[in-house]
Amino acid sequence: MRRMILAAALIVGLLGSACSTHRHISQIKADPGRYIDRSTTVKGTVTRSYGVWKYGAFELQDETGSIWVVANRMTPAKGSRVEVKGKARTAFNLPFINFTGTVLQEESRKTRY
Repeated sequence: MRRMILAAALIVGLLGSACSTHRHISQIKADPGRYIDRSTTVKGTVTRSYGVWKYGAFELQDETGSIWVVANRMTPAKGSRVEVKGKARTAFNLPFINFTGTVLQEESRKTRY
C-alpha cells in the first residue's frame, strides 16, 4: 500500500513538472529565438506600466531580470504580481512607443495579490 502511494505521488510530481512552461526572464532574454513561436509563462512584479487607449506595455521583473510585456488591454498597476503567458518578439511598435530588443507579446495574464 505504501509503495502505491509513493508511486502515485511520484507520477503526479513528474506530470506536474512536465506540464510547466514557466521560464525565468533571463532564459528568454538569453535565447529569444527559441521563444518566438512558443508560448511561455513568466511570473514577476510590475515595475513600470504605460497605457494609452487600448494599447499598453509594462515592465515585468523577476529575480533574474526584467522584460517588457506588450498588452492589447489595460495594463496592471506598478507593484502588481502577475503571471504572463506570451511569445517573445525582438522588436515591436505601438502608436506611442517603439521597442527594440526582446519583448513578450501577451496572450493571457493572471494577476496575483
